[in-house]
Amino acid sequence: MGRPKKNLTPKEWDSVKYMCMIHCTGEEIAGVMQMDYDTLNRNCKDKYGYPISEYIKRNQSNGKMSLRRMQWKSAENGNVTMQIFLGKQWLGQKENTDVSVSVNDDNTIREMERYFADRKRES
Repeated sequence: MGRPKKNLTPKEWDSVKYMCMIHCTGEEIAGVMQMDYDTLNRNCKDKYGYPISEYIKRNQSNGKMSLRRMQWKSAENGNVTMQIFLGKQWLGQKENTDVSVSVNDDNTIREMERYFADRKRES
């Protein structure tokens, strides 16, 4: 006999779509919907013909587009921080930081090399 199959309502699918847009995982979505991941996957295959992983991927793109639209609008509305960020991301702009060092001592050079090697390992 077993339990009756749990099928998501249209309103629940709206919630699933929104969770995809904000980059929730399939396991997170299943948890919020109070169902097993396999049940969520079966629901998706029954309704759309493809697995939940594909549904998530398709709707994550909508979330990225929406975020990008909000960033752009923010920049258009005069948010200088967002204008700088988009300039760096889209236009390849960057802040120039010139660093010049004058070293006359071999020990100082070795100390600097160790310092930068240690910092590189830490990151």
